[in-house]
Amino acid sequence: MDDRSRSYCIVPDGGSWSCGDAGDRHLFEICYAAHSLSSRNKIKADDMKLYAILRRDGFTDGPTLEAAAARSTQAGNDMSDDIRWIRSYVLDEESGALGTVCIYEASSEEAIRKHAKTADLPVSEIIPVADTVVVRPDPE
Repeated sequence: MDDRSRSYCIVPDGGSWSCGDAGDRHLFEICYAAHSLSSRNKIKADDMKLYAILRRDGFTDGPTLEAAAARSTQAGNDMSDDIRWIRSYVLDEESGALGTVCIYEASSEEAIRKHAKTADLPVSEIIPVADTVVVRPDPE
């Protein structure tokens, strides 16, 4: 594959990383995750497991959720050897509150609980992810 048919990810540290066919969002996500992991050099991929964290009725509204996301980001940055936030899905709960399903890589369930406590986040359930099946990329 020549350079004209490859895309280059823009990464947070200002660098770029070759990551596959241009325009493929799924490949971009894989590229970003791989670059994030390789650029830290503090943890090995084998040391991290994938988890889904369910936070039922955890947030009263959008601004509350945004504040929680900021706390989570800071706590995650401080614990980067043990935990990495991948993405979250926001849930409209029957109560009118917002919940989330958050996908994390972490060294252990205890690391997730420590992160949640540090960031003052609720945890309803922590579920180890056995595998991922992507039929289509998430809609934008």
